[in-house]
Amino acid sequence: MTATMTALRMTAGTGISAIGLGVAQTLAALRHRRTGLAPCDFAGITHGYAGSVAGVETHALPPALASYDCRNNRLIDMALRTDGVANAIMAARAHYGAGRIGVVMGTSTSGVLASEDAFCAMDAQGRLPAGFDYEHTQDLFSLARYVRAALDLGGPALCVSMACASSSRAFMDAAYLIHAGICDAVVVGGADSLCRMTLRGFAALELVSAERCRPCDARRDGISIGEAAGIVLLERPDGRTMSGPRQAFAPPCSVTERAATGTTCPPRTPTARARSWPCSVRCKARACRWTPLITSTCTAPAPAPMMPWRTRRSAPCLARMFRVPPPRAGRGIRWVRAACWRP
Repeated sequence: MTATMTALRMTAGTGISAIGLGVAQTLAALRHRRTGLAPCDFAGITHGYAGSVAGVETHALPPALASYDCRNNRLIDMALRTDGVANAIMAARAHYGAGRIGVVMGTSTSGVLASEDAFCAMDAQGRLPAGFDYEHTQDLFSLARYVRAALDLGGPALCVSMACASSSRAFMDAAYLIHAGICDAVVVGGADSLCRMTLRGFAALELVSAERCRPCDARRDGISIGEAAGIVLLERPDGRTMSGPRQAFAPPCSVTERAATGTTCPPRTPTARARSWPCSVRCKARACRWTPLITSTCTAPAPAPMMPWRTRRSAPCLARMFRVPPPRAGRGIRWVRAACWRP
């Protein structure tokens, strides 16, 4: 099927994490190679290292939205108040109307910490604290509902929960809403917060490093858990004229072209079994054919699996796609630069 790709515009955006609040702090931390990881001391858990966002414990939500108070919603609220993102969205709302701006968020934790705290405070009769509000905290829709309420938007809202792919999938769903004419703009992003489930769960799987994690390092022995939030205003290209630099985002133009972003992969990691490699290769190849950014050469970000044995399974997939020899066993892989693969 032949279709024309239409670039969308990212007209505002920011991110917060353990290395900084906003674009400037994040860029400075990256340039100076400053880590945000510190010895874990969260909810009585002291194994390994963790990255927490500064100020999240004391951040307060607007009084009218106090029922949404949980660590995850605090993170997204902090992101909204960083780098002028909320003001940019208000300007878009004034232009398009509240009903023409959607919200698509990605999260895997949601406000599960609120439920954990509630169960820790359960009384002898098994009653949860009276102030515990599952619907506005742990419920997966809580994040999207909060963003829509905080910005007073009236368009469609949804929350995507697909583990590590949650926020990337949120961008795709946001693009579909715009291409289908349902929205003129979408507030898209996500948040994940520290909680006992994540810290203890990965530790129980023996996947948490006792030291600071070393992505792509041949000596890596696990991951470090952190928290973060990011938010972007995605608009149709002909929506309005805005000053300042713009970023282009070019998704597939219809749901039938989902393979251009890799969503035809099986609902399991493509590094899990050798028989899933062909599907992963096909998805990456179609993405290469669709993107207007790839010319005769391309630089492809390689995965940084948490354990070396997973690199040994993922490296052949990229090697086959770009027709280059795979990295030697045991070595970390960072980037693959080779002639663009043409099937």
